[in-house]
Amino acid sequence: MFVTRILSYSSSTLRALRTYIKPTPPVKRAIIDCGINRYHRPRGCRGGRNLTRHNISNTATLIAPPASYDAENRVGRGIHTDKDKFLPNGHRNKKLELWYTNIQGLRAKREHLCVRLANSNPKPDIIMVTESKLDASILDNSPDINIDGYLIERKDRNTGKDWGGCLIYYKTGIGLHRRQDLEPPEHEMMICTIKLHTGILLISLLYRPPGQRAIDCAPIDWYTENLDHLRTQTKAIGTVLAGDYNAHHKEWLLSRKTDPPGRHTLTLCTTHGLTQLVNGATHHKGNRLDLIMVDSPHICSDVQIEPEVGKSDHYLLTTSLSCSPVLEKTTPRKIWIYKKANWNALREELAQTNWNYLLQPENPERSCTNVTKAIQGAMKHHIPRRELKTFDGKPEWYNGACERALQKKLKSWRQYKANKTPETRVKYNKARNGYTYITRKARKDHKKRVKEKMTTGLKHGSKSWWWTAKRLMGQGGKCDIPLLSSENQTHIHPEE
Repeated sequence: MFVTRILSYSSSTLRALRTYIKPTPPVKRAIIDCGINRYHRPRGCRGGRNLTRHNISNTATLIAPPASYDAENRVGRGIHTDKDKFLPNGHRNKKLELWYTNIQGLRAKREHLCVRLANSNPKPDIIMVTESKLDASILDNSPDINIDGYLIERKDRNTGKDWGGCLIYYKTGIGLHRRQDLEPPEHEMMICTIKLHTGILLISLLYRPPGQRAIDCAPIDWYTENLDHLRTQTKAIGTVLAGDYNAHHKEWLLSRKTDPPGRHTLTLCTTHGLTQLVNGATHHKGNRLDLIMVDSPHICSDVQIEPEVGKSDHYLLTTSLSCSPVLEKTTPRKIWIYKKANWNALREELAQTNWNYLLQPENPERSCTNVTKAIQGAMKHHIPRRELKTFDGKPEWYNGACERALQKKLKSWRQYKANKTPETRVKYNKARNGYTYITRKARKDHKKRVKEKMTTGLKHGSKSWWWTAKRLMGQGGKCDIPLLSSENQTHIHPEE
């Protein structure tokens, strides 16, 4: 039996819904616990829509009770449990910030993404990207895709063409682990788990290329057939599916037509109790192609539709999950400043060390540890160190004109969202095109200045020349040491 969850309705609509379904007592209890009463409007609030046998309101989503739902005991799959009240201070209200966008070429949009990150507060914990258009020749530490403070998991298209692909940025310290053993190799799909204080969160990213044939729905059908298996294998208490599904459905997604991918995606939601959270167009042409679906909608904030990143025709989606991810500060990298070392004092301290006491012939392992600690201790006393800082600011070419153009673009976007008229749309398009022109000019001028600096301003082969060259090639080291990962999990705490 299918259950209809109403996200916006009046009391009369609720009574009509209960009369229409006529459930048995256990199922009726499951319907109430699945969220109908949770979203009940306060008294005196009007604006509900009628639900008929042949009509689905714009704010309704068809779902079924989750596979793990126990109607008798009122236990459903969700992220918040009774353990939440026992969490340490500061963790109960912690939110997991999530961004998603179809970026249509990450290499050309990476710097624009850095600008959006620098202007955002709070910064996202997870950034999910489709159509990354990368190949094996581009490494994760390449300056074309690397972002300081974030680690990368990616799946490139393996057909030899440089489009498509999925990529996930996640903050260092977050226990995200990719489950490649569960991913279908034939689809552009990533499956990951995130450690929470109350369990495991399952997140998955999908890019489905445009196509109307039944065979083109294979990635969506794979979800329908295997999602329960994924939940069981990962022991997940919550599920988040995001990506570009390229699906159309008149009643559900308010599209101009209904196609097979749209019907198959709706079947996925109804089968596994998922709720689609995006409530607006995600493409310039007015289609809702990018979706975020969860099985616990009460822990998700409203999905905000923000301006596109760079010159893409897909908008940026942002949301936050009211869950408590396990966070661990990574160990910062420190480098020795040898040119300021006191070598005479270092030699003197090493000469006064009792090496015979440190060396134990019967225990080579202990001897190695003692000698290492003695040498490192002497180095810390006489060689200064400095900590590598994380660069989370704007690119070097980003100047004041770029910032003014960006603020003008964001302001015109807010005006368009508040009042969708042809005039405000034209104003936004003008501001967007102006920002694109100014940033391209600023980047071009910056490259010209760097070229002049490398050819005439710096002595070829000098330390400054090599430092600039390595920085341009992205060969600098990471600012911290990432968490350790084993075959099926990420180790955060030392005892693990």
